[in-house]
Amino acid sequence: MILNANDVIKQYFTGADGKPMFSRDMIYRMARRKEIPSMKIGRRVLFSDKAMDQWIAEQNELPIPE
Repeated sequence: MILNANDVIKQYFTGADGKPMFSRDMIYRMARRKEIPSMKIGRRVLFSDKAMDQWIAEQNELPIPE
């Protein structure tokens, strides 16, 4: 599914209290800096739910100390 910034906030960046953790501007800034997976089609910045799920999983992986 393709998401816009508001969808990404609702699905991935909403706290337990229901409040957003990031603003829409911050999501666009993170996309521009390539900190989160995104694609640009024309002037629109869009996000894939599968890419976001994979990115979240990668962020949660902890290195195992040796």
